[in-house]
Amino acid sequence: MLAPALTKITGLAPEELSPGVATLYGLSRLVMFTPERTRELKTDPVHDARLAFHSRDEGAPSDPSRVFRYPARGGIGLWAQRLEAIAREEGVTIRTGLAAEKVEPGTAGGARLTLTDGSLLDADRLVWSVPGALLLRAAGALPPGPPPRMTSGLALYHVVVDRAFATDLFYITNYDPAFASYRVTLYPNVQGRPMRDGQYHLTVEVILNAHHSEAPPSAQITDELARMGVLAPGTCVLAEAITHVRQGFPLPTPGLAAQQKAHGERLAELFPDTLVLGRGQAGAFFLRDALGEVVRALA
Repeated sequence: MLAPALTKITGLAPEELSPGVATLYGLSRLVMFTPERTRELKTDPVHDARLAFHSRDEGAPSDPSRVFRYPARGGIGLWAQRLEAIAREEGVTIRTGLAAEKVEPGTAGGARLTLTDGSLLDADRLVWSVPGALLLRAAGALPPGPPPRMTSGLALYHVVVDRAFATDLFYITNYDPAFASYRVTLYPNVQGRPMRDGQYHLTVEVILNAHHSEAPPSAQITDELARMGVLAPGTCVLAEAITHVRQGFPLPTPGLAAQQKAHGERLAELFPDTLVLGRGQAGAFFLRDALGEVVRALA
């Protein structure tokens, strides 16, 4: 049932992917039966984990203390900027634009890092939340093996139209393999106002992989927006542009999982006191969850 959607996202057949990968892409629940029958079934935790309400206006978050918000102005970068400001206020030194060129085990169980600007950093405790292969490479201990299978990147279509959208949704995720469009973010709906009078802007994300290896023409994306019910009849495009994100993402295959497990075991030997979290040990994938892992591990 989920095979077409998974192939659209990853470019691979389901049997080539790791178990449980559907949850990673938000495909953990299905819309089935009637709305009334669904409400009855969802009183059972087993069914609740597998069935979705028929309307976005139904249901409550599983954890009421977790509220998901998107900045009304300034973009999602505001979160990173605010977190950085809080850390600096607490006396944390943050250095960006650098990478660990060399990492050696420290004398007291920590690590010594040589950064790309030549400076040295002695860490009593190292927390590593990016792929463990990068730490092994910097330590000169990366075992031979094939590189992970990757997506080919993203094509981002930025479109400005002359009238309000035909939906009040903040964003739409399209799993239909007949469409190249994957995620559509409707900024005026988030912000509560158009970019300028008579100018409404959105961004469409297209995942490039074996299923969609080439970025489609802009006219195709505009047609898909109309077919999805985003653009009202008679809408005119005022401006458009495409941004190509060349860096792809590793695909969650059994081979990648086995490789990450082997890397984790090797890291435990070389850096026994280093906390390898998040994507470094096939743990939390999203940054929000990885930050939570770090906080809990250091508490």
